[in-house]
Amino acid sequence: IVKELIEAFHLCQEKEVKVITITGIGKSFSSGGDIKLMASIEENPKLLSELMDDLNRLVVIIRNLDKPVVAGINGFTFGAGLGLSLACDFRIASKSSTFSCAFVNIGLVPDTGTSFFLTKLLGYGKATELIMLGETFDANEALKIGLVNKIVSDENLNESVQSMANKLLKKADTSLSRIKKMINKAIISDLSDQLYLEGFYQDECAKTDNFKMSIKSFIEKKKS
Repeated sequence: IVKELIEAFHLCQEKEVKVITITGIGKSFSSGGDIKLMASIEENPKLLSELMDDLNRLVVIIRNLDKPVVAGINGFTFGAGLGLSLACDFRIASKSSTFSCAFVNIGLVPDTGTSFFLTKLLGYGKATELIMLGETFDANEALKIGLVNKIVSDENLNESVQSMANKLLKKADTSLSRIKKMINKAIISDLSDQLYLEGFYQDECAKTDNFKMSIKSFIEKKKS
């Protein structure tokens, strides 16, 4: 799915698209990494580096687009899914949505720009709490700490995302693109370094017994 998203965002950049919206299907915006894929990392170590490269490319593409991206957050938004939502310019959450920087719960570190965006958005104190504890929190808490722009009822999520897109469509293209570049310059100038650091530490953590045992336990729990 990551490669497909990369291709889709590339197409949006090339086409006459002014505003981009992204949301999940079913019960999740994104529940994070594929646990089955993670379980095979020991047999094929290249899988992790390839996945990290793709996730990093996706984050950079979203931030480098000269068009606003609106995330409609439905359901679970965990791990890399949280990072993906943070890379977007606006986040509108459904009332039932839940969030977690869940990496630490399986012995990993944040990736997909999560550590960078959370720290920039919330400050190091709150970011440290969310990252190190890996606890799940609801949409009300997400709004309270400034993680999302607004909360809407589940049934009104798509309508609210479209309403935001319509407001942006009325703004000047050049103005929007330059504003995004200015914001990137102000707060995201070191993103590439942070993405590299995430990938480096993720590779280290993925080799630990703690990670392997966590994945095994997770799979066994799903089967029971």
